[in-house]
Amino acid sequence: MRIGFTGTRTKVEGDRVLQLKGRLKELSPSKVYHGGCVGMDSVFHLICKELRIPIEVFPSNLRNQQGDWDGA
Repeated sequence: MRIGFTGTRTKVEGDRVLQLKGRLKELSPSKVYHGGCVGMDSVFHLICKELRIPIEVFPSNLRNQQGDWDGA
């Protein structure tokens, strides 16, 4: 299964991050995709790296909207 993700540009912490991580563990995707934006895309990226899920990023061409990810 492949999963595409888009999230709020406002960083979310706590229970929502734990829920996202739990759901990813449950679904066990073969690959994930996100837009590389600031906020939750960056958090999603870090969670997927931690879970060793392959990631493909489709970054925004607006530099001020690009998040902190390493292009993994």
